[in-house]
Amino acid sequence: ALTGEPFRVEYRIFDDDGRMRWIASYGKLVVDSNGQQRLIGVIQDETTRVEMLAELRHSQQQFRELAESMPPLVW
Repeated sequence: ALTGEPFRVEYRIFDDDGRMRWIASYGKLVVDSNGQQRLIGVIQDETTRVEMLAELRHSQQQFRELAESMPPLVW
């Protein structure tokens, strides 16, 4: 961020109920004409996306194991 290049950081936090949440921060350092530096960006809850991707990977692995265990005549 100190170079002015856009950044994206993903990390985990725990909410007040003890549930793990996945958070993504996007932003960049902006310097105005007076040399004043500001960090602008967005913080977004990515929990649903991360959980869906994990479920998809699990489903794909299950299908792969099933497909590999079947005799070639099925295909």
